[in-house]
Amino acid sequence: MKTLRFSFSILISFLISFSLTLTTVDTFGQKNTSTQCQENQNKKEAVAKIGQISKESRYNKVAVKKILHIAKSATLNFDTYVHIADLAHEFGYHTDPLVDIAEYASKAKVESKYFIQLADLVVMKLSETQQMVDLASTASKLDTPKNDEMDKKIQEIKKTTDFLTMDEAKIHNKAEIDKILNNK
Repeated sequence: MKTLRFSFSILISFLISFSLTLTTVDTFGQKNTSTQCQENQNKKEAVAKIGQISKESRYNKVAVKKILHIAKSATLNFDTYVHIADLAHEFGYHTDPLVDIAEYASKAKVESKYFIQLADLVVMKLSETQQMVDLASTASKLDTPKNDEMDKKIQEIKKTTDFLTMDEAKIHNKAEIDKILNNK
């Protein structure tokens, strides 16, 4: 009788362990599938938004189309591509560095907000845009989304921008575009 109870206990323990293992595998599979579905949805939404930006673009269409191409092949940083495409569409300058930053975002190992910050700095400075492209290259190699050295470098660049805010940069850009359009 004791042997039967012992065997029965072992059998029950085995079945419980096996059941938990199956549940863990199934849950992991569901999470993995759920993450992939979310990433595919994010990609689909980003590509659609950039496509719309491209249709609305009066100038810098080539840069926006390049960013669209990059977003279509990317696996991360979809908010970045939409943001950069919007900047390329709105601003009349520095579109090549913006495209370069989008390319580095597509090579990134992790999701990162650094690329958006660097793109903003590109249009907030009227010179030295290669500095932001170089930092985007560094950001693409990071293994974590946060890096103290990167934060420090971005803060240093912010101190040297030609415009204190993005709104100031937009006002300047609009004035420059108006000048060009009025001289035609």
